[in-house]
Amino acid sequence: MKFSNVFPGYCRIREPNIEYLSYLTFKAKGSKRSINEFAKECGVSPSTISRIINKKNTTPNSDKLIKAIAENADIDSEVTLDMLLDAHGLDKFIMAYDSLVDRDHMQRNSNGLSNRLELDKNIPYSVATMRMLIMNKLYEQGNVVQEFKYNDLVYKTDELKYKADFVLVTDRLKSYGIKKWAFDVYIGNHRPIMHKMSWIFGCCYINSLRDAGIKMSLLMTNKEEFESAKRKLSTITIHDMISIILVDEPTLNIEQEYIIPMDDGMETTMLEG
Repeated sequence: MKFSNVFPGYCRIREPNIEYLSYLTFKAKGSKRSINEFAKECGVSPSTISRIINKKNTTPNSDKLIKAIAENADIDSEVTLDMLLDAHGLDKFIMAYDSLVDRDHMQRNSNGLSNRLELDKNIPYSVATMRMLIMNKLYEQGNVVQEFKYNDLVYKTDELKYKADFVLVTDRLKSYGIKKWAFDVYIGNHRPIMHKMSWIFGCCYINSLRDAGIKMSLLMTNKEEFESAKRKLSTITIHDMISIILVDEPTLNIEQEYIIPMDDGMETTMLEG
């Protein structure tokens, strides 16, 4: 099942404001509709709407739900999609200096740093975009996630080190003993994918990433290259938790994740809708 980006051009820049979202949802319902009637029009259960209004949710609501509330808001409520997205924690992003920045950064002060989205302007667009895509996907599925700030270092000895493009701390794989999920973005001109995999396999041989509580994934946009790598990797089994993820770059859809078979037969949840 594909992940569909409900709000193209938007990314999560903060946690939802549950107080504001509660207020907006109650206003959107209007005075003439019951919660049951409003929920039915939004295509969800009454308890789903009640939890928002009563501020019971501890994780972000789905983008689809926010869209449904906006589309079915009472005409006299003056509740807009932009207001709901703001409460939901999303904002528009644009390209500037080859990085991802939010619109307030550009509107407020061209010399200042946005206090809502702090991204290094030297990070390539593809990495910043993929990071936001993965974080949004994990949020959407109810996972706790934050960026790991220690230089994205995955493995280090006195003479060797390996750094991922970005590392997230998440509870998604907690039941498998995994605390961090590292990602490399493999887009554009690059060496053959198996060269990169050899580096990762080497790290795992010296010191298991899985035993250190780390999952490693390569993000790719070339479908032919993905299928070729998937075919080759399906012939082996490994101890560590390593995967390749295919992303449709124009639409930012996560097409498929393939996890290399593990030698103990462990099967984990994949990053798909």
